[in-house]
Amino acid sequence: MKLLTVIFCLMVSVSASAQSNDTTRKDTSQGFRIIDAREPTRNPQQPLVIVDDKIYKRRLKSIDPNSIINIVILKDKDALYKYRPKGENGVIIITTKKYKNIDTVTDVKSLDSVADKDAMYVVDGVLSKNKLNGIDPQNIISIIILKRAACDSCYGYRADHGAVLIVTKAGAIKSYQKKFSAFSKAYKSYFDDPQNNDSDFIYAINSRQIDVKTNEGIKKLYDIPVKRIKKVSFLDGRKYPGVIKEVVAITTK
Repeated sequence: MKLLTVIFCLMVSVSASAQSNDTTRKDTSQGFRIIDAREPTRNPQQPLVIVDDKIYKRRLKSIDPNSIINIVILKDKDALYKYRPKGENGVIIITTKKYKNIDTVTDVKSLDSVADKDAMYVVDGVLSKNKLNGIDPQNIISIIILKRAACDSCYGYRADHGAVLIVTKAGAIKSYQKKFSAFSKAYKSYFDDPQNNDSDFIYAINSRQIDVKTNEGIKKLYDIPVKRIKKVSFLDGRKYPGVIKEVVAITTK
């Protein structure tokens, strides 16, 4: 059932506040969960759903959550900007990895040759007016570029020059910690104290140790699809001071 939560809440939120002036966005760094928003509810206030720039009439649960890189919620004038009159109850826009107007780059230096110089920057789900200023390139885990055609469906006039979606090391760590917490109460309990971190943890995926002190290791944990996680076991080293470290064993399907 956990997999069926977020879009339901988003749809309720959009329907309930379609007259609001706010625009809410959900980014790729936190992962996505889908419910079947196309069950026959006969609700005339249901928002319009767009997937890869096309009106989506099928059941949303038919979309693989792991294929989603971006979800945008448009309300009021933002929803009507491009989708009048169908967007009067709000619009949910989903962009998947299959969309042709998406590029990925592995090096910040490559941005100049791929992204528009006036592109909108979104860092860990938050619009960044300073683009990458103040961000150490060594702390960037993922860069996804939405070209103008993709942004027309996602951000409308707010991103006429495309968008650059950045996931930093801190954003990726926060994302996988939240993801694993859903599978282990002990693991979640450890991070209830905001002073705790996992820099000295031993992580293993299917008994294969992952080095979380490197960007590559962090990305491996970040990239694990929720759908593939079978079990997360946590051994709290605080119970055995001076003997062992905290160990997180992830078993995938």
